[in-house]
Parts: sequence; C-alpha cells; structure tokens
Amino acid sequence: MTDTDRKWLTKLIGECWHPSWTHEEGISICDRCNLKMKPLDIQAGKSRRTFTTWVDFGVLWEAMDKKGLLTKFLEEHGDCWLGEGVGNCCWDTRQVIDPIRFPLLILQFRDERKELFKEEI
Repeated sequence: MTDTDRKWLTKLIGECWHPSWTHEEGISICDRCNLKMKPLDIQAGKSRRTFTTWVDFGVLWEAMDKKGLLTKFLEEHGDCWLGEGVGNCCWDTRQVIDPIRFPLLILQFRDERKELFKEEI
C-alpha cells in the first residue's frame, strides 16, 4: 500500500493526514488539526494510521458503514464471504475479515466503483 492509498483511506475515515508540522519547544503541532506530538513519535511514524492493525480495521469498517458503502461492498462481494458462493465473486471471509487485506479490498472496490466514492476522491 502506498502513502497515497493511506492518505485516501485516512480521508475516508474522516481523520487528518497531518501534512505539515510546526515545531515549538520540544513539541510538534499539526498545521491542519492542531494535534500535538513529540517529534520523535512523528519520526517513528506514529502520527498516521498504517491500516494494518485490528484497530484500523474497525475504524475503516465503521467509516464504510456510516457512509452507506459497507452494505454496497458486501452486497457485491458478500455472497462469497457469507458462504453462499453465488455469482463470480472471489472474496471470502479470510480476505475480508483481515486487518491487512480489508483496506486493500476497499481500495480495489473504490477503483471498481468510482461513482460511489465521488465525494471521497
């Protein structure tokens, strides 16, 4: 996953990407959202989501649900992961309920159904 992908997913979940920082007396402040962090935490990559953890999975799942996109995603690809095997879908539970794979599937879904994501793009 690229930084461009992570940036898009961050916007999708309604969080700040923290594009730039102002540094003052041992603390860094995001110029966009005013988040305060230690400069070493920023250097260690703690200021942005990786979309590889179960916490990130949950936040992304909830954001997709709140936007009404999760249902559409599951309607199109849910037969496989619900075990019904209808249609020509190729996703299954192991692919969808996976903290690393789920964001990649959402990115793929975005590319397949751009019209659903006009506000997010």
